[in-house]
Amino acid sequence: MPLDNVERTGGEFVAHKPLQAREDRLVGSEAALPAPSGKLQAVVTRDYAVLENEHLRLGFRCNTFGFGPGELAVKTPSGWRTVAWLPRLSRLVYRTAKDERREHGVFGADPSNAEEAGRAAIRFQWISRDPKIASNRLSMTFALAAGEKCVSTQYELTAGTTIGLLAFEGPMLYVLERD
Repeated sequence: MPLDNVERTGGEFVAHKPLQAREDRLVGSEAALPAPSGKLQAVVTRDYAVLENEHLRLGFRCNTFGFGPGELAVKTPSGWRTVAWLPRLSRLVYRTAKDERREHGVFGADPSNAEEAGRAAIRFQWISRDPKIASNRLSMTFALAAGEKCVSTQYELTAGTTIGLLAFEGPMLYVLERD
């Protein structure tokens, strides 16, 4: 008996239902981000959203499924280099009032930008399109100041009805190399 999903009980192996796995792949836009400006700014177009300063740049391309994944680049002595990826803006998992499990990989739509008092920000909005329950809303803001080497984030979830929150992620970085 293969040991892929068994449990040993009192000296005997008891088989359970086979494990199932799901794989999701994203094919994103090939839209080019503009060259880094090296100055503090938040730029939003229909093709991309970029938040940057003299040290780093966070860029999101517009895809058929929304904005995200994101690309984090930093300025090195040999030029700008991509150092990490955000696979999605967020992930939300919850149970409905009818005890149904729902999972959403979150990608933003219609980003807005703001620049004031030495800070720049990009804000994404997401609304669940689940016809069986009231809409859930998520607001995601990425902000940066001149001279900073860290991007600050603020996530705000508003449930349209009572939900049992199981997981709320965001943002998650895949770092390409570590020193």
